[in-house]
Amino acid sequence: MANEEPSAIIKDARSNAGKYRSLASNTLIFTIGNALVKLIQLLLLPLYTSYMATSDYGVAELVNNLSDFLYPLFCLAIYESVFRFLMEKDAPKEELLGGGLLVLLVTIPVGALVSGVAFTFFSYDQAWGCYILVLAVSVRMLLAQFARGSGEVTRFAASGVLNALFLLLFDVVFLVLFDGGVSGYVLALVLGNCCSACYLFVSCKIWRCLGKLPNRRLLMRMLAYSLPMLPNQLAWWFLNIFGRYVILAFQGSVAAGVYTAASKFPSLVNFMSSIFRQAWQISAAKEMDGENDGSYFSKVFGLFLSFVVCGSSLVIALTEPLARLLLKGDFYEGWHIVPILMLAALIGCISVFFEAFYTAAERTGALFVSSVAGAAVNVVLAFCLGGSFGIWGVPLATLAGQVANAVVRMVDSRRFMRLDYEVALQAALVAAVIVQVVLVSILPASAGLVAGLLLFAIEVCLTWRRYGAVTRRVLMTLLETITAKLK
Repeated sequence: MANEEPSAIIKDARSNAGKYRSLASNTLIFTIGNALVKLIQLLLLPLYTSYMATSDYGVAELVNNLSDFLYPLFCLAIYESVFRFLMEKDAPKEELLGGGLLVLLVTIPVGALVSGVAFTFFSYDQAWGCYILVLAVSVRMLLAQFARGSGEVTRFAASGVLNALFLLLFDVVFLVLFDGGVSGYVLALVLGNCCSACYLFVSCKIWRCLGKLPNRRLLMRMLAYSLPMLPNQLAWWFLNIFGRYVILAFQGSVAAGVYTAASKFPSLVNFMSSIFRQAWQISAAKEMDGENDGSYFSKVFGLFLSFVVCGSSLVIALTEPLARLLLKGDFYEGWHIVPILMLAALIGCISVFFEAFYTAAERTGALFVSSVAGAAVNVVLAFCLGGSFGIWGVPLATLAGQVANAVVRMVDSRRFMRLDYEVALQAALVAAVIVQVVLVSILPASAGLVAGLLLFAIEVCLTWRRYGAVTRRVLMTLLETITAKLK
């Protein structure tokens, strides 16, 4: 595969035109939606760092992070089952939605009880705000995954944009006009999720699917699929978010706020990954149900890795100028740890690619092993390095955890999907990013910028030399898709 001629690649692209067109169409929709969301989130970062104290922002983001940990527990990750089973032929839409709502109704009083205990006996002031946020996110996630699984990908993407727009609106009201602090931050998140959920409910006419409950067999099947994904999602939280609490414990809320602001930069590469993931889950589910020798998945992985590397490399090179633009006051000092966080996010993108194989093959239990391996490495190293290496210890632990997670998935997934890797090219691209991270982190800002841009140019040349022909073909497919949608 490594020596495959461009003409052979084009021939393959043509023979698999339907697969690439479907993936390209969904990717286009998610790109537009996610790009608008990310733009709004970038606009919010200067607002937060200007109108919130460093310690308040750290506390508020930790509440948000805690809700990310709790909402899969709250709804037993049932939205994952709703999406996956809607991808099947003749899926019982009403029963699947009814099963998701039934799980939510059962867990609402349990969540209220836990929140009451946390507020009363543990004096956690944000307990009720966090509970309401978890409930709002759970409802939105269920409706969003129902819409995506039903083929309403445009409305699914639009709901994310609306969520961000309403968040921006409510943040201006509660933080700028009323100086609401942590409570205003959380309330804006709650209302943004509620407005997004209302849009999905109305625009997708979800009320037409209400009123039916699944039979016992279907409900058990839904839970058998979603429950193994629950520890996987919790392990993801420990892998990506837990370090912020370690910094809070060792360094205090100010350092936690600085680290949290710096950790927003990897969201740019996660943005590229999430766009692809949303479309890739649909394509992988369809292709895994048919006959595939792995060549299609191998080519998609090669393209995916190359473009994610180039995108990450550009952000790494521009870290310091972006920090001057987006991080105000004390938050600016966090730019030094951004490159290593970007590298960890890049490795995380590889894990995301392989995750689709497990969900498509309905082998969600196997995801648990890789996620726990990554989370365990991160947690142990975060405690070991967080005290002695300060704010640098946590991103190093996160990077090690992401590497462990990715390696386990790449090896384990060969049981049901074998990929052919272009070892020389892919190793060269990853090595170039590692060198770039080191140089940008240790060199003065101007020298780091020059070195980073030079390595970015090298990576682009390597990618274009290998994938230039197929990239042109993919762009033509996207153009055809756009033209068809405009007619």
